[in-house]
Amino acid sequence: RLENRANMARNLRQAAKGQTCTVCGRDSETVVLAHLRVGLNGGMGIKPPDHHAVYACADCHRYMDGPGRADHKTQLIAHLRQIDRWLAEGRLVLT
Repeated sequence: RLENRANMARNLRQAAKGQTCTVCGRDSETVVLAHLRVGLNGGMGIKPPDHHAVYACADCHRYMDGPGRADHKTQLIAHLRQIDRWLAEGRLVLT
């Protein structure tokens, strides 16, 4: 099970390259897997799991995870869009 989770995480990070930003929709070479911090899934120096993330360009990554970050509603909407993308791409499979 843990091996599958590690593979999924690595695949999500690698898949971000070349994707459009889930937050703003722009196609950008700066898109990475940006982790969402909502107070329940990480902490100081503890990164949330990779499935608690979105594809985000550099500007949106700063907006979602920087000082004065996006509110929880904005993060939730982006995350739900990302989950739908992963399901459509077959990167996330519900069993």
